Formats: sequence, C-alpha cells, structure tokens
Amino acid sequence: MRALFTQIMSFFAGTYAEVFSITEGPPLHDPLAVAAAYNPSIFDDKGGERFQVDIVTEGLHSTDKSKVGELGRTKVTKLPNGEGGCRIPRGVNLDDFWGSIESALKRADAVSPMPKISEKELEEAGVFNGVGKLQR
Repeated sequence: MRALFTQIMSFFAGTYAEVFSITEGPPLHDPLAVAAAYNPSIFDDKGGERFQVDIVTEGLHSTDKSKVGELGRTKVTKLPNGEGGCRIPRGVNLDDFWGSIESALKRADAVSPMPKISEKELEEAGVFNGVGKLQR
C-alpha cells in the first residue's frame, strides 16, 4: 500500500511541477477533503466563520467568452457570526493530518492482499526516485 501511495504522490508531484510549476509537492485537495469530513477538528476555521457559497450556473458553454459569462464561478460571502453556512478552513494541523494518513496506511497494510515488500526492495525498484528522504 505504501509503495502505491508513494507512486501516486510522486506522479502528481511530477505532473504539477511540470505542468503548473508547483514544485513544493502536489496539492492535496482530495485527502484534505476526506480529512475535513471525518476529522474537522484538525482544521482552523477562524473561530467558527461560516460562508454562503454559490456556484454560477447561468451562461453558456462556449469558446466565445462573452457568451460564457461567469458560468462555473464560485462566489463566497462571509456570514454574520453564529449563522450557519459552509466552513472554509484556512489552516490545518499538519502533524495530525499526516498522522491520520500514517494511521490509515498502517490499517490498510495490515489487511491488504498486496505482497509485503521491504523498503530496500522498493528503493532498488526506483519507487522513491524523485521523492525526498523518507522520514522514519
């Protein structure tokens, strides 16, 4: 499982570096979205700030930008304190986030039918090429 996870992360890191010049690693939208759903306490929502979020659905799909208008645009409006709405966290406790990833990988490793491969074998196979030194 860890080899697969590392390969996926390496692929996205390389793609984002090549296509978007993002070299600090790939964006982690999907893992962060999952973490926000099951462990919202690791995120900083600035003391309970809530927002109204609207998606513009008016306009046409067209190569002519004048016909498209704002179609697909996300509009966000901060709501008064105490009013319900969407959370938009702007910070995350990274130790807790990566701890949850590590915990999930340990549980997956324990039940995975994939063959167990040593770190040495993974290194020899080049799985970690382009990935910084592993933290132990």
